[in-house]
Amino acid sequence: MIDPKRMLIFAQNIFQNLYSYDLDVKGKTLATDLCLQNITRKVTKAQNNDQLCKLNMQELWEAIKDLPKGKALGEDGILTKVFQTI
Repeated sequence: MIDPKRMLIFAQNIFQNLYSYDLDVKGKTLATDLCLQNITRKVTKAQNNDQLCKLNMQELWEAIKDLPKGKALGEDGILTKVFQTI
């Protein structure tokens, strides 16, 4: 459970030091850790490591082949067929 008084003090400290260059790297790390400590992880470390691994060309081409036919992927309007025929 989050203590409202503690959160208020934390928020005040953040805003007081927001644009301060006096805060050393260790202090910034501590502030980040305090901010993140009450956030529940949704991704395990194993899942995160799996997502951070390098993408190989075989996986890339398999993903491109699996794209839906005749659809544009984004606002640029480029159809998936362009990528699939490269």
